[in-house]
Amino acid sequence: MKIEIGLPTNTNRQCDTCQATRSYVRKTAAEMPYFEWHSNPFKNEGYLCGRCYAYLYHSNLLPPKDQRRLAREERINKRICVDCGGTTTLIQGKYRIWHKHSQKDDTSLCAKCYAKRVYELKKKYKTKQER
Repeated sequence: MKIEIGLPTNTNRQCDTCQATRSYVRKTAAEMPYFEWHSNPFKNEGYLCGRCYAYLYHSNLLPPKDQRRLAREERINKRICVDCGGTTTLIQGKYRIWHKHSQKDDTSLCAKCYAKRVYELKKKYKTKQER
């Protein structure tokens, strides 16, 4: 897939193997384009572009699945919500749901803060407490 000129670039992301600042372009269900980045399984706080990750995947050079799962859990445990300052905790046997911040790169919002941002604008009726 070709990279379109009008796409936003993530200037602070760079592939650890090929040093590229752009990756493959994917589209969401709403047809919004975005660059496909993968977290580097060999190094914390690193990224791989879609091309390098596909090469490692198809040539079986990635670490075993359980090691990748542990690395992912470590990354999830380090997340902190930008708005409320909440951290990752187990809630009824499941991890807290996280969303990427729409304006700040590499920051996260917990599900409560994300819902406040999105649905507060669409709210038509006031609750009894607000009245």
